[in-house]
Amino acid sequence: MEINGSDKISLKDILFGDVWFCSGQSNMVHQMKLHAVRYAKEVAEANNPQIRHFFIPTLTDLQQPHDDLPTGYWKSANPQDIGEFSAGRVFLCHYYLRKI
Repeated sequence: MEINGSDKISLKDILFGDVWFCSGQSNMVHQMKLHAVRYAKEVAEANNPQIRHFFIPTLTDLQQPHDDLPTGYWKSANPQDIGEFSAGRVFLCHYYLRKI
């Protein structure tokens, strides 16, 4: 997708549809890499570009407010990147994708 105006912006690899926000409790940060032995099959077979994870690095500064957050980024589910994904979110996504 290209957006033309005073500047040109090109967007690639765009998905449309439901977005599920999973946040709030510490178990939502519990990463798949912590369960690499127990869920080795799921990690090895992770290959679903429809499952995405958006990560924003943690910023803790009790001295001053900040105007912006560190740069975040999207990753899709594959064996190389799924270790960083929340284990709870991965299985929630698999569950709902089977139901749809």
